[in-house]
Amino acid sequence: MFHADTAAKLNNIPIASWVTGTVRKMNQKGTHSKAHWNETWLDTYFELGGKSKESGAKPCPKAAAYGLWLFGYLCEGKRPFYNIWTADRDNLRLGKNKNAAYAAIAVELLTQGAPSQIGKLWPMVQAEYAKRTGHSPAGSEQGEIRLVAGLFQDRQIVVS
Repeated sequence: MFHADTAAKLNNIPIASWVTGTVRKMNQKGTHSKAHWNETWLDTYFELGGKSKESGAKPCPKAAAYGLWLFGYLCEGKRPFYNIWTADRDNLRLGKNKNAAYAAIAVELLTQGAPSQIGKLWPMVQAEYAKRTGHSPAGSEQGEIRLVAGLFQDRQIVVS
């Protein structure tokens, strides 16, 4: 398990606490609605000491975490695993976006032994995203890779 004082942080909030807190509440609600996720994500941020709505509502890490949960990549997610690249149309509509794709690629790379340093991992994710989709990735990392690296470090990612 992780310790809040040494855990990876995003916007000064321990990543694993933020994500798992959101996941637990979503599981209790029994919904996979993105609107509920967004609301629960922000509520959890404030409960953990977050101060700024702008920081807590940043879309890239929020969307990456939602995709990881929706597709079953999180240990506490209690959701079946779906390969993000072959998931059915309804799941794709709900959760497959660039941020979820970046997160899934980062998980794959980390489980294959890629370095967890953001400056090394992000270019690898960009290259793999371009290769798989034929589309240009974002030019800069906006928190989604930091989120994955933190969850991986804290053993919150399902490793098959």
